[in-house]
Amino acid sequence: MEASRFVGRVGGLALALGAGVVIVGVGCGLAAADAETAGSAVTKKSATTREGTAERSHSTKAPPAAAARAGRPAAPIARASASNNGVTVNPTVTFVEGVVQGSLNATSERCGTSCLTYSFVGSSNRGKLDLGTVPVTPTDNDPQSFTALPYATWLDPGGSRSTQTFTVRVSEVTDFDTFVTGLPVVGLVAAPLISLLQQSPFVGSLLAPIIGGSAMADIEVDVGALAPGDTPLAFTYDVVSFDGVKISTNFFPALGLTAETTAPTVLNGPGLGGAGITNPYTRQGSEPFVPAPAVLRATNYNLITWDPRGEHASGGVLQLDNPFYEGRDTSAIISWATQNTPAQLDRTGDPAVGMVGGSYGGGIELITAATDPRVDAIVPSISWNSLNSSLYPGEVFKSAWATVLLLSL
Repeated sequence: MEASRFVGRVGGLALALGAGVVIVGVGCGLAAADAETAGSAVTKKSATTREGTAERSHSTKAPPAAAARAGRPAAPIARASASNNGVTVNPTVTFVEGVVQGSLNATSERCGTSCLTYSFVGSSNRGKLDLGTVPVTPTDNDPQSFTALPYATWLDPGGSRSTQTFTVRVSEVTDFDTFVTGLPVVGLVAAPLISLLQQSPFVGSLLAPIIGGSAMADIEVDVGALAPGDTPLAFTYDVVSFDGVKISTNFFPALGLTAETTAPTVLNGPGLGGAGITNPYTRQGSEPFVPAPAVLRATNYNLITWDPRGEHASGGVLQLDNPFYEGRDTSAIISWATQNTPAQLDRTGDPAVGMVGGSYGGGIELITAATDPRVDAIVPSISWNSLNSSLYPGEVFKSAWATVLLLSL
């Protein structure tokens, strides 16, 4: 997908982050810019700041994605294999374009790979993992691939880039499983019961030919060996907001970023009920309003996503249209990013930062831009500036949209 398709989005951000404080509305972009143009705008921005000299050295123009891939070959790191009831998992882990990723390399004695399903169980350090994420064609992903976000323990006092464990479960789905789980009513309890039986040491082995086998594999990731020193990498971290609530935040470095360079930052807020993007290759929700993570990163932007207050991995209570919470949470993320990520600065404490996002994510942009002068550009898409006027226009209640919002919570 070309960055030039997002007229007034990526291009508008590039101009805004390079030449003053601008608020960009949907369909009201400042310029049509492709990835090359946007990169040039960032390069110019990196030469001078708007006021004074920033603390960090600024980045030069990022290389094209192909060059970045060629310059960062995959580096195998720690792994662990598992085998149980005919299911074998032999994961491999690599480091590509600043992202931990790999393959489960799972197989079944009974069905090869055709009957296997995969699920993320958990991690040792609150890290995040997505399955079936790495593209093999423009439209298809490898179902056994994964991308992982280690938790940034190195940002904690006395912390370091240590080994973290991600646990994945691989299970067979037999014809019996498909039949039973498809039955009315019975199917509701059959799936969790089969899962429980598959994990039972004795019963699972006895019933494996009928209900299928299952294996748990621990993927050991030595973050220090993977990305030594200050090597930029994608990670997740709990940012402490103004009232002590922890906001689960994810960081993805711009392509081609090195330990000696910085880049402007774009924050991408999710829709209501959605979690912050953790898969750098995701296509869902990227068209036609919000550029995909790959587009932003290839256009020389660091990307930050987060789970809004009260949702998914973040603490606190969900707020809507509330500058005293949502806006301040985002400001806390901006302040944190200034100190803990390779963020290009306009001046001390003020990063070059823009925001994108749709629906609820767009609403957060409006609130944040109104309360935090450090925000240089926003691109709110299919959003609102008042929930009252959006859901109750002319004293007529929009029950359909209200129901959708309610169900998403």
